[in-house]
Amino acid sequence: MEIYRADKLPDMREPVAVILGMFDGVHVGHAAVIRAAQETGLRTALVTFTEHPAQVLKNRRAPELTTARQRERIFAAMQVDFLIYLDFKTIKSLSAEEFIQNVLVPIRTKAAFCGFNYTFGAGGKAGPAELERFGERYGFTAVRVPPVCDADGPVSSTRIREQIVDGRMEDAARLLGRPFTLEFPVIHGRQLGRKLGIPTINQRIPDGHVCPRYGVYAASALVDGCWRDAVASVGVKPTVGSDDVLCETFIFDYDGDLYDRWIEVALHTFLRPEERFAGVEELKTQMERDIRHAKAWLARHKRNRP
Repeated sequence: MEIYRADKLPDMREPVAVILGMFDGVHVGHAAVIRAAQETGLRTALVTFTEHPAQVLKNRRAPELTTARQRERIFAAMQVDFLIYLDFKTIKSLSAEEFIQNVLVPIRTKAAFCGFNYTFGAGGKAGPAELERFGERYGFTAVRVPPVCDADGPVSSTRIREQIVDGRMEDAARLLGRPFTLEFPVIHGRQLGRKLGIPTINQRIPDGHVCPRYGVYAASALVDGCWRDAVASVGVKPTVGSDDVLCETFIFDYDGDLYDRWIEVALHTFLRPEERFAGVEELKTQMERDIRHAKAWLARHKRNRP
C-alpha cells in the first residue's frame, strides 16, 4: 500500500475506485465499503483525513478506537492500494463541488464509494445523493454502500465505543470483525509485578483514545509476529496508585525486554472489575487467581482469537 500525506496528491497513472470516509475502528461496515470498491476491479484509493473533522471544527471528538498506525496496517491487510491523507484544515471551507474538483478529479476517480452517512463539503452539507449528482457531471460512478446491520441496528463506531467502555469485548469484536486491541509503546513502571514474580509490560492509554472498562481481561499480545496468551489489567492501580491510565499485561511464558517497543494487546473478555487491595500480598494472590482464570478462558476459546 502506498501512503500519501496531505501536502501532495498522487499522480495516478490509471483510473481508481475511491473510498471515502474517516474509518475509525475499521469495523465490518467500513470493510463492506472497501470490498464494494475492490469488486470494481480497479485499484483502490482510500481518502481520509489526518485529523477528525469534529476535532478541527468543534475542538472535541469521540475517543478514537484505533490509532493511525493500526488503521494503516488494517488497510494494508485488506489490500487497499493507496491511502491518501487530506488535511481537513485546508479543505474544510471547500464547497462540495470544489472538493470534487480539487480532490476526486485530480486522482482520476472512476468510481467513488461511501457509507450511508458520509458527508462532505463545507459544513458537511453534501452527502451520497450529491456525490452521485456530481459523479454524473464529472464522469465517475458514485455508490452509497448500505449499512451492515444486526438486531440492534447499523454497525457504528459509536456502538463499538459503548461496548468497549462497558467491557463487552465479545460484542465489540463481533462488530469490529476482530478482537479489540490497544497498541502503544511499552513504558518503564515501578517493576512491582517483577518483584512479585509476575512481570508486566506497561502501556499508557492516552487521552483521546477509547478506554476499556477498568478491570482485568483475558488477553493476548503480539510479540515478534506471534500472538502470546496473556492477562491484562486496565486502570489506575488503586492499590499502589498511578497518575496515568495504564494497560498492564502479563505475557505467559515470556520474559523478554519490550521497553519502548509498540506492542499490540488484544482484550478478549472481561474477567473482573478493578479493585483496591489491603496490600501487595493480597494483590499478588488475586493476580495469581486472575492468571488461572485467564488461562482457562483462553484455552476454551482458541478458535475465536488471533
